[in-house]
Amino acid sequence: GFLARGWGSGATKQLHEVSFDLHEELAAELGLKGYRKLPTLSVSGGRRSKTVEAAVAAGKAPEWLDGEVAKASVMDTDTAQTNPLELTTALMDKAVE
Repeated sequence: GFLARGWGSGATKQLHEVSFDLHEELAAELGLKGYRKLPTLSVSGGRRSKTVEAAVAAGKAPEWLDGEVAKASVMDTDTAQTNPLELTTALMDKAVE
């Protein structure tokens, strides 16, 4: 599942922040292999631009960003991905110990 620390607003803002931090702590404590922090990109399709080529070559855009990509930029670096099945299974296993 997708996790974003700062994408909440209003009444859920604090919940988003605490939940994001808790997922990271749980991933470490439970030894989850399916959790990883990664930047979220904004990508626009179209004819590949020299800007995208240069960003990939300079290591400022991921190498897997290939094909017809006209524009790419980092939206947020405080995002992560987790494997929901692995997470829920590990939580259940820990609960029944």
